Amino acid sequence: MNQFYSIQELVELQSIIQNPKYPNNRQGLEYRAKKEQWQFREEKSIGRNGTTKKYLIPFDLAVSIQNHLNLNTNENTDVVTVKPETDVTQPANQLTHWQREIAENRLFIVRFLQQQVIQGVRITRAIEQFIADATSRSLPPELQQAVLKANAKSGEERMVSRRTVFDWVSTTEVAEQKNMNVISVLAPKERAKKDIPAWAEALLQLWAKPQKPTLAACLELLPNYYSGKQPSYTQAWNFIKKLGAVEREKGRMGPRELKNIKAFIRRDSSVLLPADVYTADGHCFDAEVAHPMHGRPFKPEITAIIDVATRKMVGWSISLSESSWTVLDAIRMSAVSNGI
Repeated sequence: MNQFYSIQELVELQSIIQNPKYPNNRQGLEYRAKKEQWQFREEKSIGRNGTTKKYLIPFDLAVSIQNHLNLNTNENTDVVTVKPETDVTQPANQLTHWQREIAENRLFIVRFLQQQVIQGVRITRAIEQFIADATSRSLPPELQQAVLKANAKSGEERMVSRRTVFDWVSTTEVAEQKNMNVISVLAPKERAKKDIPAWAEALLQLWAKPQKPTLAACLELLPNYYSGKQPSYTQAWNFIKKLGAVEREKGRMGPRELKNIKAFIRRDSSVLLPADVYTADGHCFDAEVAHPMHGRPFKPEITAIIDVATRKMVGWSISLSESSWTVLDAIRMSAVSNGI
């Protein structure tokens, strides 16, 4: 397959394949090639200067072109045989959990499609039927869930495209032909880490105060802590805005307030039976009562134990203050009254 194309050839091909990731006009493609520093070679031509530049196009664009050529030449030859970008593939032992999970689900889909081919179904028809079933939610539950995870896009309504599935199939076959690790090749690339500005550390020291100073006040004091080029208000605000919610409010909020904005994992308790799991917590009573010894107002400590399956309070205790004996008394009541 030819991997070098002139800009004019790419414009003509884009008008047919309509790859949404790339522009379909000459100016846009020239800008993209220059910005991303596509490799090129000069070949003789009858045009201006007697030469023309032919660019080594990106892998995904090459796949789109090859898929189009295959469909127009031979319906039986749909799998793309384009050399994957092995130089940027991460080793399998360096993949993060989310990368490995996505790659495994993609491979699961590819194996399912390969089984269809073994049974005599053409790969094009198998992929089109697979996408139709995924869109109508008629796939088996485990396969439907694999589509959502493999697509690696937010929103359950976003289904995988025909071209994307072709990419997975072709990448897998090329990797297996070259004895490469399929999981590494199918894994999405690691998210690029942006450079942190030199003034960021000093700015965050001023920003992360419990008094919650404004950004303008922080920038006014910043020259005392950082002697380099000072950021504008817009630069500083864009940096602060891109921080995660917890990181942005660290130092400005206390531990209890930060807990309210931290992410959590929703657990499924539908498979639990009564007394399988108990959960306990202690609280300071939200009102003052008379102390049993000296009569002055005080707030007692209340410990409650709840059965996770039924949400029933199975044990409780009240004490003058927080202690291990208070917790033990609540556990004793839950075990004696409702079982272990």
